[in-house]
Amino acid sequence: MVVCGISVGKAKVERPDRLMPRADIDEFATFVGFER
Repeated sequence: MVVCGISVGKAKVERPDRLMPRADIDEFATFVGFER
């Protein structure tokens, strides 16, 4: 799930409007920061 989340998250950051809302991006950003 972690790998999938990161891969999907990157796509979301590039095209958030098409894939997911801002709330999801905010969560992803936090997840990436924690992962790093």
